[in-house]
Amino acid sequence: MLPIEIALPERELLEGGAMFVVLRTLDDLDSFWKEHREAFKYAAEGTLWGESQHYLNEYEWVFGPSKEAVVKAVFRWDQVGIKCEWYDWAGDNPEEHAYWFADRDDYRTLQQTNNTWGEADEAEYQKDCKSYSPETYRGWWILTNLPDNCRNSDWFSGWDFPEIIDPHMSVESVAQRLQQHTFDDWEASDCGEVGFCDQQRLDERIRHWRDEQRMGYDHYGKESERD
Repeated sequence: MLPIEIALPERELLEGGAMFVVLRTLDDLDSFWKEHREAFKYAAEGTLWGESQHYLNEYEWVFGPSKEAVVKAVFRWDQVGIKCEWYDWAGDNPEEHAYWFADRDDYRTLQQTNNTWGEADEAEYQKDCKSYSPETYRGWWILTNLPDNCRNSDWFSGWDFPEIIDPHMSVESVAQRLQQHTFDDWEASDCGEVGFCDQQRLDERIRHWRDEQRMGYDHYGKESERD
């Protein structure tokens, strides 16, 4: 089952304080935002994308006081059953685990031999060794049971968000972090089907659409406006 097939009640507070709203015109969006802006720091907008939607339809919005609240509602996190699991890299693939550290050291040695290794490189190397040692970097947390059989490696675009490598973190804390990562990653990657934004960015988008409207150009909800 896709998340979009799980109906969200409209204009009711969901878990975490999120709210699902359908806003078909710019006036509707502007009016709602002026009334509720102080309660919601983040938002997600459904945009027309492809032949079928997975999460939100066009004109559908989720607003929330936190990134994780918005993400949980958009993806129907609990209803779908998205899980956080520990990937035991060192246990499941010990040769690859050992090779990663050996390759890091070999690269440093090669650069030193070629006289292309400076003080900044060494400082970064030492910092990396403290954060990622064979004893501390033994795996990372991943998301499983993602919608539409999506893999964890495909869920995140590859933007520079740190892995969660502490195996002793509670599942609840990990889920919260990965929900925040999801919001940030999808916002930065501009995935197409869902547009994530904070208060400031939504303010800017509404002003932009108002400017487009005044100039007679295409803008949010134009096709739903009455003549």
